[in-house]
Parts: sequence; C-alpha cells; structure tokens
Amino acid sequence: MSDPRPVWFYHAMALFTVLVWSWSYVHVIWLTEAVGPSALVALRMDSFGIALLVLWIWRRPKLRHITRRQWVYLIIVGFVSYPGYHFPLAWGADNGRTDAALIGLIIATIPVHAGWLAWLVLRERINGLAIIALSLGLVGVATVVIGRNGTGGLRPDTIAGPLAITFSSIMGAGIATLNRGARHILKPMDLVAVGGVIGFLMSTVLHFPADAAEFRGLSLANYWQIFFLGFIAIGICYVTWITALSGLRTVNVAIYLFLAAILSALWGFLFQGNEIGLEFFIGAVFVLAGLLTMVATTPRRAPSPTPTPIATPTAAPADDPA
Repeated sequence: MSDPRPVWFYHAMALFTVLVWSWSYVHVIWLTEAVGPSALVALRMDSFGIALLVLWIWRRPKLRHITRRQWVYLIIVGFVSYPGYHFPLAWGADNGRTDAALIGLIIATIPVHAGWLAWLVLRERINGLAIIALSLGLVGVATVVIGRNGTGGLRPDTIAGPLAITFSSIMGAGIATLNRGARHILKPMDLVAVGGVIGFLMSTVLHFPADAAEFRGLSLANYWQIFFLGFIAIGICYVTWITALSGLRTVNVAIYLFLAAILSALWGFLFQGNEIGLEFFIGAVFVLAGLLTMVATTPRRAPSPTPTPIATPTAAPADDPA
C-alpha cells in the first residue's frame, strides 16, 4: 500500500528536528559549565524518561510480533541512539574541548557517514545528485568554520574533543541508518518508546561516576537546559526524526544536519559572542544549495517501504499511521 502522505511532510519533520537540534549544541555547551559529561547525559536521559513514560502510556506498543533477532537489532538501536551518541558528544564538549561551531562542523559529517552505512547495512543506493548535494553541504560547513577559526582548532594537543565528537557523529549516522532499518519492526512513535526504554536503562549507569554535588547545585537555567535537551531534543525530536526516516532515504534525511552546522554557528554568534563574517553567508549558500539538490532527488510521494535484509522484519500492526 502506498504512503498517502506527501513527501514534503517528511522533509518538514526532518527540518523541524534539525532546527531544534542545532539549538541543543549551545545548550550542551552551557550545561557543561555546571556538570560533567556523565551527569549531563544522566540528567538529560532522566528528562527524556518523563517524555518516555507519557509516550509509553499513550502508545502501549504491541511487542508480541517482535522476533528474537529483531530484539537484538532493537537493543543495538537503543545503545547507538542514546548512550552511544550522547555521552561522547557531552564529553567532547566538556571543559571547552570544542565550541558550538566546531561541534556543528563535525556533526555535519553525519550525512556522509550515513551514506556509506545505509549502503552497507540497508543496501540503499546513492546517485550522482546525492553525491553533489553531500559535497555542497561539506563545502558549506567547512567554509563557515574554517573561515572563522582557521585550522588552529585541530592541533594535536586539542584533538581529543574533536575525536570524541567524530565518534558521536558516526553514532549519529548509525541512528539514522538503524532506525530506518527498524521501520518494518515498529512504527515511529513505538520505536522511540521501545528503543528509548532500552537506551534509558543503559544510561542509568552514568549516574554512578557523576559527582552527587553536581545534581544539587543546579540553577533554574540549568533545569531548563536539562528539560530542553531531554524532553524536547530527544523525546519529541526522535519521534519527528524517525518519522522522517520512515518516508525518505537515510541520506535524504541526514543531509539536513548540514543545516545544523550553519545554525549552530548563528546561535553561537547571537548567544555566545562568537564571530561570523562573509564566510558564514557563503557557506550558508552552499548548504542551502546542497539541501535543495537533495530535495530535488526525492519523488513527490514517499514510496512503499521494502523489506530490509538485516532486520528480517515482520510488518508492524497497521492500526494507525503514526
């Protein structure tokens, strides 16, 4: 059965998600001024747990159809999507190891990683226009960040933070690829609920290495940052992100993360005193050109999903389209 929703709906879901996520990089920088990376991820997942509880009560996901092999797949999804991605991101941003713009640049490589992962895991093909779009996006984000900072931020003595963010970017590509592969197992909201519980349980161990004093000395602004990073940036945005992945190819969704790099530089200028100049606008043009090129490669309606070999899926119950 073909998908009745137009393709712009899935692009809108991806765009909304990236708008929120670009703002979350700044929140991560702010929150690392109050707590360490273990506490940051633990608190973020605690906030996500509230959204998770609401989602689980609402959806009551049906799990009896899930096979043993699919449970293994979902456990991997839960690890990659939550502690596997968020902890190295928080560690790389801690103690000034990276700034919001550099985080945005490295995270913007997710579409490239997602392209080869989707080919390797899901056997998705990448056509010439998609390669052009990826190239335009990379040129754009490199223009913005190197034009502002030069290459001094990548010296050997400052490479630990960028390396951690790079590992996080590979995990981010895994989120896009593996969640798209899981679309045959569970519907988007149910996938967030089930994968979220798995990731939440795995993340509880991060409470132990954190200093108890970090949890007591939080300001009202810190609580807002925790709520935003957990309830909104994970709880709501994982639903919209996985919804986008249910109707578009992995690389078509992941390329929106190029826009996050541009926006994170803009937020850094507005709220952290970072400088932007002519290179910002030149880079933004490249990124927008890449996005428009990728959008042009998608049909007007999303195609019906086809089975994914790695998941050997059983179709999810069709009681509603969510």
